[in-house]
This record gives sequence, structure tokens and C-alpha cells, in this order.
Amino acid sequence: MTGPARRRPRQQSLLSLADLAALYPPGMVPDPQVMTRYVTGVQDGWHAIDREDLEHPFGEEPHLVAWTVCGLLALASKHGVYDRAGWPVQSRPCPQCAWHVAIATGSINREIALLTPDRREARALARCGVTPRTAVAVCQAILAAAADPAHPAVVRQLAAATAHRPDLSIPEDCAEGSCEHRPARLADMRSWRCNYPDALPVCWACTLTHGSWAGEGEGTALEECTVPAPCSVLLAQAAHYRLIRGRSRRPET
Repeated sequence: MTGPARRRPRQQSLLSLADLAALYPPGMVPDPQVMTRYVTGVQDGWHAIDREDLEHPFGEEPHLVAWTVCGLLALASKHGVYDRAGWPVQSRPCPQCAWHVAIATGSINREIALLTPDRREARALARCGVTPRTAVAVCQAILAAAADPAHPAVVRQLAAATAHRPDLSIPEDCAEGSCEHRPARLADMRSWRCNYPDALPVCWACTLTHGSWAGEGEGTALEECTVPAPCSVLLAQAAHYRLIRGRSRRPET
């Protein structure tokens, strides 16, 4: 294993906004004004700002600052309408903002889909003994039990499950496709991708990462505080919704 361990590459959305709208039953497509109600803000990640909160911003253009739907002050970016499945929001979305907008715009199923690990990630997590869809199951249980999905307490729970979902810490050479795991018989196969046999299950919300001082290593896990997945936060939620029995400790390895 060479190079620092990194987060797995972000899953890309396979559907455009028009494709997503086509999935709704006739007469159930969200109001266009609702779909464009939020604009993109940036503050240690990408946030959603209600247009009403931009009517009385802090500062002057081009550096307008406003309250986000998650309660932070963020810079109103140049990216316009908040597009959860588009760039740059998909690269580092605030989970609380993402769920707030998903519920307001009738895009809950899309948010669940974005939370669901792809096949390669799911297999890598399963090899590590981690149930790949734990966070998905927790979010579905939260929504099923909620009288009002838009209630702030519900959104905070959904955001926590999303932030603490089981993820992967991947060796740099595997993430870049330059590792030695490629079988010799597939040496010329351009579509081959590493299946992350050396990846470790990590909760990135609990794990400390290197900052800008690390140069190219920024964002990689600090060995002194790398928290395996599933973490106690997600296990507590899963136990509360009876998806597992109690808050059992992880078996020692």
C-alpha cells in the first residue's frame, strides 16, 4: 500500500434535472419556483441559501453573505441555483442543507439514491464486514417515523446519518488506478478499475484529517484519529430505530 489513504471518489448523479422531473407522476412535478428557490452558498462546503434571505444580505456585491438553511453564514457563490446533483454542490454538500432542499422540493428519493453506495463501494465495505446500506436504512426509518419530515429535528437526524455514513479510506495508488491489483490478463483493458482490496471502512465525520499544511495530503486521514465505520453515532441511530440490537461494540480484530 503506497501513498496516503484518501476518501473514495464521489458518486456522480446519472440523471439530469429534466430526467428527474420526468420521474414524477403527472401533476406532481414540483413548482418551478420551488425548484429555483435556493441559491448556492459556500462556507467550508456547499450550502443552500433561501432567496428570501438574500433580500437582506450582509456586505455588498460581489461578496454577499447570507444565512443558509442550516443556520450558518455563507458567501453567496457565483453558481446560482442550488443544484444538489450538479457541480460544485455534489463535491462537498452540507448534509443538512441537502436534506432541507430535498424535502422542500420533493427530491427525497434522489437524496436516498445519492446516499446509496455504488456496487464497487458496497462490495469493498462488505469485505470489511460493514453493512453497506446502514445509513440508507437509518434515513428511511427516520422518514417513515416522522410526522413532519421538514421538522428541524428530523432534518438534523437525516443529516447526521448522512454525515456519519460508512465510507472508504482508499490508498492513493488505488484511487488513481496506478496500483498493482490489476490482473495480468487485463493489462490492456482500459475499462478496468481497482476494487479497493486494501481500503478501510471509515467515518469521515468523526475522523480528523490533514489540513492545508499537508500540501497534496490535505484531506487525508490523520493516523492518530481515524475512526472506523460504522461509528457510534450511526450505531446509536440504528439501535433507536431497531435496525440493530442495542449499541453493540464493534468486535475486536
